[in-house]
Amino acid sequence: MEQKLELSDSVLTRGYTRFGEETLDPINQVRGDTKEGYYVGDEVDVQHMDPKKLKGPNVWPTPSSCSMTDEKCRLFRDTMERYRGEAIRVCMELVRYFAISLTSANRSNPHLFDEYFTEPSTFIRLLHYSAEESAPSEGVYACGAHSDYGMLTLLLTDDNPGLQIQTKDGIWVDVPPKK
Repeated sequence: MEQKLELSDSVLTRGYTRFGEETLDPINQVRGDTKEGYYVGDEVDVQHMDPKKLKGPNVWPTPSSCSMTDEKCRLFRDTMERYRGEAIRVCMELVRYFAISLTSANRSNPHLFDEYFTEPSTFIRLLHYSAEESAPSEGVYACGAHSDYGMLTLLLTDDNPGLQIQTKDGIWVDVPPKK
């Protein structure tokens, strides 16, 4: 646990977040979410960091901060940066499809929203949920009810169920995992 905490930046919400650190639905939760995570955002050097916008350097593992070799630490960083870059590409493509859907057929403009995404804030959140099941009647949640911030969220899941969406009528509906 001590090694994991070395990889945490609570100011920029980067690197490791421990079990219970986040409470996404404080009205209904009696304790923090039963998940831990590793967060990666825009890589911004210290001279240009802006904590109010969560812009700054990421926290990357090093052999002195974890049990991985230097090669594995580099591989982790390279993989996360490539994944984040590809996720940004997919999101921008989706935003352009949204733009096309909102413009008329004879005046289609896929770049309608581009000016708003010159410096998008993007985050990868690698989440690990404990084996403890959510117990809403007891105020225990793997991840409390919340609205994601920003324009778009891509979600890569495994075979474990758990994602729900709330309808306009306030009813929670399960979203089954898809392959």
